[in-house]
Amino acid sequence: MQMDLYTMSRMVFVIPVLVALPLLTGCASSGGSVEGQTGLRVIGDEKGGSIPSSVGVAGNQSSAFEMVTAHCAKFGKKGFITKMDFESGLMTFVCITQKPKSGT
Repeated sequence: MQMDLYTMSRMVFVIPVLVALPLLTGCASSGGSVEGQTGLRVIGDEKGGSIPSSVGVAGNQSSAFEMVTAHCAKFGKKGFITKMDFESGLMTFVCITQKPKSGT
């Protein structure tokens, strides 16, 4: 069986795409700007937000603290935890712009 040039050129294109596709989907699900490596996700905006299922489990809780800091830093603000509900696992926070301390 002999392949013509057109068929070979299509194979040269298709094979790398088939190899790269699983790798790209793995990267897409490994965590992003609003979802952490532990599967936690931030729901909120520049004023603050919440992270469901983040309170009560040591690994999740420390990841949630980091996510609050990163989320508020996107807006040039600092994150402050306002509530940690151990029954529901919900952590809520606000993002506040801190004024520089005056040197007196």
